[in-house]
Amino acid sequence: MANSPTENPKPTPPTEHCWSSLPIYRPGTGLSAEQLNASQSDAQTRTRILNLGMNGVGIAHGYQLTTRQDGTLDVRDGCIEISCGLAFDRYGRMLYWKGGWISMKDILGCKPDCTGQYCLRVHYAEESEKGKFDPCYDSTDWISTCVGFTLEKDCCSDVDCLPEVNACDCIERNEYICQRNGFSPPDEIGKDADLKFACQEPPQLELSNCGRKGFDPKEGLSLACVEICVSTDKACDDDYEFCCDSQVKACKMRKTAYRNQLLYELISRKDVPLSKVKTYSWSDYEAVIWHDDVRMPFSRFRKRAKACLLGKKPEKGFLIRFTRPLMRQTLNPMSVVMDIHIPQERPAYWMPHRVPAEIMHLDENDDIIHSPRQPYAWGILICPEKAWIMHELEDPASSILDCANKGYLARVEVLLFGHVIRDACGRMLDARPGWVDKVDDWGRWFGHPDDPCDDRAGQDRPGGTWRSHFRIARDYDADRETATTAAKAHQADLERQAADATAAQHDQPASERINS
Repeated sequence: MANSPTENPKPTPPTEHCWSSLPIYRPGTGLSAEQLNASQSDAQTRTRILNLGMNGVGIAHGYQLTTRQDGTLDVRDGCIEISCGLAFDRYGRMLYWKGGWISMKDILGCKPDCTGQYCLRVHYAEESEKGKFDPCYDSTDWISTCVGFTLEKDCCSDVDCLPEVNACDCIERNEYICQRNGFSPPDEIGKDADLKFACQEPPQLELSNCGRKGFDPKEGLSLACVEICVSTDKACDDDYEFCCDSQVKACKMRKTAYRNQLLYELISRKDVPLSKVKTYSWSDYEAVIWHDDVRMPFSRFRKRAKACLLGKKPEKGFLIRFTRPLMRQTLNPMSVVMDIHIPQERPAYWMPHRVPAEIMHLDENDDIIHSPRQPYAWGILICPEKAWIMHELEDPASSILDCANKGYLARVEVLLFGHVIRDACGRMLDARPGWVDKVDDWGRWFGHPDDPCDDRAGQDRPGGTWRSHFRIARDYDADRETATTAAKAHQADLERQAADATAAQHDQPASERINS
């Protein structure tokens, strides 16, 4: 039964709304120890709050255990080496380690009491310059900030996966952000568990190693899973030591603090590289925009179509190369097609005709793959069937040749269905056009600034249909149009050079222009 409104106590307003107090320094006044300590405490509090709010909780970089070439832990005289690293605990405290070797004597808290797998963790710690840590700082002049390492029985548990959204819940990105950051009630996803400690003060440190160091045993970050064995050194005080031949497991146990560069790489999809079309042999004749004047002569189209039958090199035919290997079983006549569109006299429709072709798979060196044991291909070669070549390319009554002789332009279109094609990782083909990543073409066609990395964001098309088309014309028409295009390009170069020379003259002083 719910309480009535009269039974609920009225909220008591907090006595202080300010979270920070700093002394004011004036000329001629002395500074007390309380004032100086308050300034230091304020700086530490600000750092914790910023770390937790901006960087999050986890390991930013480093803290790698040194291993041998075979992947086993490198143990020397009972010590293991941990590389330099930076991390932030749940209270936003910085856990910075310069790198170095640790032994069983450096382990804080309870030492191992049996063999087996242990989780190596790093904790925030402080130590006194007098050799004995005093949490009240009554008789201590210097306190050093450091880290401490502990070993917990059993292997580290894997970090929880990212929250999943129920398929029945239609949540927009803004609502997702609100619920994860605690701006709105966590109806479907839930507030980030790390934010539970965002407004709490760190607890009092506990003493360890005979009081030499204080550390927080509860809030640590898992580094790796290591194996502990019985010590073979009789002169050693510890009964157990790190195993020399143990495998180190680290990645999935670590909670990551996402750096800005890492976030940039993730939103740029650098973690999921998709295979794209790298090059294709007919790119010089491709009609990127509708008004392109480039035409492929019928005789050259016929030579490319017959390249497979004549045993010529793949680049002489219809060759497509990919940036990453693709599964051969997904590269077949159902996912790779060549259509020829021929205009009809009446009623002037463009009628598509699919070319019957065999898809040959190529390795990294453009050699045809014959072994069924090779599951991946770096390229393909479209080989039209012999019967089609005889009827459509060799026969004078060919519909393509007849179309060209009548002055029409047959259009050839090559399609790759990206939703069917898969790479070695099971990912779909990125169907972005090949010219998108070319700096010169992008700037020439659309006037956009150059991208130094030649990889523009927002152009990914996973699972889309990659298409490339070109037009076929009579040899005479194609040669004439090619010559016209070359003449136009040459004239444009001359005009550009004249403009550059004029601009250079205007930049010269008057005396130099007169002399020239």
